[in-house]
Amino acid sequence: MGKVTLTNKTKKKENAAALPSDDIEKEFELLWSLYPRKQGKSNALKAYEKARKNHPEIYKQVEDGIKAYIAYLKAKKTEPQYIKQGSTWFNQKCWEDDYTLGGNNDGHLAETDSRENGYDWDAIGINL
Repeated sequence: MGKVTLTNKTKKKENAAALPSDDIEKEFELLWSLYPRKQGKSNALKAYEKARKNHPEIYKQVEDGIKAYIAYLKAKKTEPQYIKQGSTWFNQKCWEDDYTLGGNNDGHLAETDSRENGYDWDAIGINL
């Protein structure tokens, strides 16, 4: 019997998806270190792996989404208990949400003291 070979199209598809899970986990760990409410890590990782499969651009989108969410939380002076748990944020693909707020005339949010409302935002991991 002859040797069975994969077509070039099949090989390319396999290679595109072949980023080792260790590398995806490393990406996730970097993202997780940014996220302010670290609950539900294993479920968040599963959601990220699913979203990341065949989509290398997702990493940057998620990173930008986390930063935008943190800025939104600060601007809205969100109390820590109302910050979405990590598993919720990742499972709901919240990096796709729009976190823009009305700002000053140049389109930027006004800077706020990190201790407004009695919360030390830097102490709970909300910093940019």
